[in-house]
Amino acid sequence: MEQYTQAKLFERRQEDLDAAIKGNILAMIDYTSAKKLSDNSFEINNSISM
Repeated sequence: MEQYTQAKLFERRQEDLDAAIKGNILAMIDYTSAKKLSDNSFEINNSISM
């Protein structure tokens, strides 16, 4: 029973870790997309004002 409980706990921790990693990757993608958008709008604004 003890081993079963430990195995279940390990499984849960692994799932939590996977979820955290996916969350971080999605956050990085969002940040990168937002950064590209702001860089693009900066370039557009500069080209308009010239």
